[in-house]
Amino acid sequence: MGAWGERPYDNDTASDWLHEVLTTASDKIEELVNLPVDASNYDEYRAAAWLLTKICRTYVYDAEHIDDHLSKLHDRLQTIKNDIGYIATWKSPTEFVNDLDELIQQIQRVCKWNNVTVTF
Repeated sequence: MGAWGERPYDNDTASDWLHEVLTTASDKIEELVNLPVDASNYDEYRAAAWLLTKICRTYVYDAEHIDDHLSKLHDRLQTIKNDIGYIATWKSPTEFVNDLDELIQQIQRVCKWNNVTVTF
């Protein structure tokens, strides 16, 4: 087994296992980001973005799609943030926007870790 760090995915065995498990997540996210941008998918965009902040590591997540998924979900989070009608439907719009801002920042950090260029 080749190991290059202390994190749970910093070795060949674990990163291979995670890559296999996360292929399903990647496939589901691929389906989602290829749909037309639509308010009916806002909740899924947020959930997918949250998931990517947890699992998106270059040698763990699907290398073929990592840049595209991060970039498209970042754009969709910005779309949600600009939809004041949607935001107004939440019980606490301020808390919702604060949570959305934190998720956007997390996506931006993951983009930097993985050298993905998005417009911040």
